[in-house]
Amino acid sequence: MTQINLRAATERDLPALAVIYIDAVDTIAREAYSSSQVAAWLRWPTDEPDSFRERVLAGHCWVAEVDGEAAAFAEFTEPDHLDF
Repeated sequence: MTQINLRAATERDLPALAVIYIDAVDTIAREAYSSSQVAAWLRWPTDEPDSFRERVLAGHCWVAEVDGEAAAFAEFTEPDHLDF
């Protein structure tokens, strides 16, 4: 049986979260956004790692681990915003 664990994100998670983010933009965003928007978002974690770090760690970021590996993440920012 697959074990899913939710936990707070740490700075150590940033490389895995960047991979998850890029995969999500590359697969899901293409259905709803222009190719220029998708291209800009795909570059963000690698071109601007400090900005990515700040944004991910700005609120309450939670990581979903499947069998010990980060599989998804979401950030909750006060008062009622869900991101990523």
